[in-house]
Amino acid sequence: MHKKLLERLTVVWAVSLVLAGAGLAEQATPAIRITAIDAARGLIKGTVENLPAAQRSKHVVALYVLTDVWYIHPFASSRCRLKNDNSWESDHVLRGGEKQMAALLVPASASLPHKTNDVEQIKFVAATVVAYKAKFAGRGGQARLVSGRPQVRFAGRTWVVKNWIGGPGPNRFSRSAVAVDGDGKLHLKIFKEANVWHCGEVFVDRPLGYGEYRFRFSGSLKAIDPRIVLGLFVYGDKKHGEIDFELARWGNREAKNAQFVVQPARKKSMFRFDSGDATELTCSFTWRPGRVQFRCWRGLRGPEAGQKPMAEWSYAGKSVPAATEEKVRINLWLTGGRPPAGGQGAEVVIHEFKFIPSEPAAARQIRAWVDAADKVHGFVTGIAPADAGKYGVRVYAYTDRWYIQPYVGSIHRVTQGLTFATWTRKWDRLRADLVERKTDKVVATWTYRRGDSKPARPEG
Repeated sequence: MHKKLLERLTVVWAVSLVLAGAGLAEQATPAIRITAIDAARGLIKGTVENLPAAQRSKHVVALYVLTDVWYIHPFASSRCRLKNDNSWESDHVLRGGEKQMAALLVPASASLPHKTNDVEQIKFVAATVVAYKAKFAGRGGQARLVSGRPQVRFAGRTWVVKNWIGGPGPNRFSRSAVAVDGDGKLHLKIFKEANVWHCGEVFVDRPLGYGEYRFRFSGSLKAIDPRIVLGLFVYGDKKHGEIDFELARWGNREAKNAQFVVQPARKKSMFRFDSGDATELTCSFTWRPGRVQFRCWRGLRGPEAGQKPMAEWSYAGKSVPAATEEKVRINLWLTGGRPPAGGQGAEVVIHEFKFIPSEPAAARQIRAWVDAADKVHGFVTGIAPADAGKYGVRVYAYTDRWYIQPYVGSIHRVTQGLTFATWTRKWDRLRADLVERKTDKVVATWTYRRGDSKPARPEG
């Protein structure tokens, strides 16, 4: 059945099922349409046809999107109620990789799966499936698909504007809470409209990797409501690696208002401080393999003016993420999605974001030698001490062929000092392989012959 859906990627189709006892047997067949998918505004709209007014409150619309499988959209509990004119609309969370979207008209009491391999397996009254990335025709008119996401240009980069309901909070993140002024400064706001609080977030849609992330910003920082959080950070959507500077009291007006943290937030991976009455701050974190150094200065030119940081802290614990998919983000949001305690919104101006990439990491290398007692010694370079446990060493000796040393299956530990040791038996040549434990991939190798000089270890 799923194959039928894949054959109809660009056509809206409807299929109906008359439910016994539903009161629809004598009526024209109900049908459902998606009339607009507007990713920029975060909305999906549609209509239901041939559904009697008496049945309107007994039915809802459920949306599914197809990526690897079909997922209910935008959240597991999401259902759309029908309006008096049988129209419906939903918030839209653009996650990336969407291929198709399905709208199902189902009884309000229906229990729906969070995900499925085939939406035709769900018991529905009417359904429509559309290709996500093209315009599509709907019965009775042309439906409009708006692709893409709202963006702004700031600090020489393109930033995606978050325009949906979701975490942190959850909150309603809105395009209208983000603006770039004529001087190129980024403004993030929290404001109330139609009894809904709107928050702002932007992110660069590609990882920048290791280096220094520096932010200059201003506002009535001391007076910000205790439920409002300013976040300057990197975050990975899949592995959830996260490094933050946060201006936050977490609802406690008497608490210090700022923190450096490497998530998950624990006593050893977090440093709290107070920015006092400063209205302008420069904050940075320098991210390297196995270590993050945080600094915060009063004013917008603290580092260049040679000022001493008001706060400085470094962390080299196991929570430091490896640079993979983490993207830089800036947001202004409400703790727990709760309204400001004082009923007032906020605005923060980001004057500058600057990224200074780290110098390319040294290549991973391994060296080994054998002493007079046939003991093998060695060292590794190009990895962080905190990552030593991610690697192992296999040693082989050659006589008529290569034999692993000292026993079959032996893999030797790399110490925090990036050294290793074992012993060998009869040998003419020795080979040492540096191996990633997780993948069993050999990332560096070294061959040592009898009579060779002991390799020198680089300084530092």
